[in-house]
Parts: sequence; structure tokens; C-alpha cells
Amino acid sequence: MRLYPAQQIAHDQKYDEAYGQRDAQGQRVGRPFGLATVFQQEVQAAEQGGQNREQGENDHDFHAAIIKMRRGRVFRPQMLAWALLLCGLLLFGTLGRWQVQRGQAKAEIISQRAAALQQPARTLGAGLAPGAADEGAHLRVPGGCLVDRQLLLDNQIADGRVGYRVWTPLDRGADQPLVLVDRGWVAGSPHRERLPELDERNMPPAAVGIWRSLPQPGLRLDSPACDSREWPRRVNYPDQIELECILGRPLAPGLLLLDSDVGGGFRRAWTELGIPPERHYGYALQWFALAAAALGLFLTLNWKPRDD
Repeated sequence: MRLYPAQQIAHDQKYDEAYGQRDAQGQRVGRPFGLATVFQQEVQAAEQGGQNREQGENDHDFHAAIIKMRRGRVFRPQMLAWALLLCGLLLFGTLGRWQVQRGQAKAEIISQRAAALQQPARTLGAGLAPGAADEGAHLRVPGGCLVDRQLLLDNQIADGRVGYRVWTPLDRGADQPLVLVDRGWVAGSPHRERLPELDERNMPPAAVGIWRSLPQPGLRLDSPACDSREWPRRVNYPDQIELECILGRPLAPGLLLLDSDVGGGFRRAWTELGIPPERHYGYALQWFALAAAALGLFLTLNWKPRDD
């Protein structure tokens, strides 16, 4: 059917109104291509709308879960729980801090002794006795060792074995106090009644070593009477008064750690202090971890459902 120009224009206007697309003059597309374009736009709009609805539903579910969680649980610890937590944190924190302090103290002692060994020994003249002011000093003390008055410091560990520290008094004259010399570690016998045999050869005319205060035990036990005449004498961390009672003479307040290159000694490793500082730091970390675990357990157990 042939349309006149006026009829053709009216038909095109109806087509544009039906599909919401009015072409610019001279740029009109064909009807089949226009239908395809409109259909594609509608499909894309539908897909976009579905995605928006799905995202909105997910956001709504997430916010709903948060609100439900906030409304469904409450933090309600009891007084007993608070008390247990504070006691645990105080205990674990104190033990951890104590281990850190022990590690730092041992590291400082090792550093001081290593530095002192690099310095030449200072000779202690006649009439002078080492004391607290000489702590950590590298000294040379002339005198003769009293090998018939030796002491064995009991329960000393080296290389995983139990033994003794051999303490030998150094005689500097009748008018001078004795100087106690630590000659090193010797292994003990599996039988407690047997004491180690001490080699007295190559005794030096002077003792050279690092001066330190008497070692202190973590727990001091009762010691036997000091009037025993058995030598060598087994002792367990005696103090100044007990040592003077055992030896029967005044004693300089401390102990001389005999250098490892001086003859007349036994196993000596003065920069090894049993448990190294690194292990103390490891113990401290364990105590602090227990404190953190106690806090986490406290929070978990006391985050309870709300009573409706």
C-alpha cells in the first residue's frame, strides 16, 4: 500500500510515541533495528534491577544479623569472675616480670665478667682485703691455699650432672682475713657418702680471678653444726657468719672466682650462669601468654545471651 507524504509522517509519529524514541530529522532508524535496541535496553534494565535487589537484600540481611547479635548477647561477668581475673593477671604478670628481671640481671653479670676478664688483674697489696667495693673486679691475691680446710658447695649442676663447687681458703697471714677461692666444679659420686678426690697439684702462689659476693640460695635450709671436723666439708650456701664459724678465722666478705687459665682449678665457666638469660625471657613470654589467655577466656565466658 502506498502512503502519501502526510500519511507517512503521521505513521512515523505514532511509531515514535509507542517506543519512546524520536529520531532526529534525517537520522531515523529502521523499525526492526529499533525494536531490537529497545528489547536489549529492557533486558539490561531488568538484569540491573535484579542485581540491585539482590545487593539490597544482602545488605539488609547483614545489618539485621548485626542488630540481632547486639540485641541477643550482653557482657555480664560476676564479681567472682572479676576477682579470679584480677588475681590471675596479677600472678602471671608478676611472674613474667620476675623472669624478665632475672634475665636482665644475668645478662648484666655475664657482660661485666666478660669485660673484667679482658682487663689485667689488679694485685691486692698487703694489709688490703677485698670487699663489696671490689664487686666484679679482676684481682690477684697472693697467699697460700689451705688444702686441708676445703669446702664443697653441694647440689651444683654442670652439663646435666650433679656435683660440687670447690671452695678453698687462701691464707694471707695471721693478721689478715682469709680469702675464699672458688676453684671450679667437680662431679659428684652416685653414692652420697663418697666425696670427690681433689687434685692439689699445681697450686698457684697467688689466686687470680673475679671478685663477687657470696651466692645466695632461693630458700636457705638449716645447716649442720659448724664444729664438725670432717674435711672436705659439704656445705649448702653458707653465709658469712657460718663460714667464719666453720673455718675458725675471719673471712673477707665474698668469693674469688679463679680464672680458667690459672692452674690448680677444676671446670670453670664463669660466664655460664646455669639458666641463660634467653631462657628466662622465654619463661616470661609464657607467663604473659597465660595472662592473655586468661583475659580471652574471661571475655568469652562472660559474653552471654540476653534474657528476654
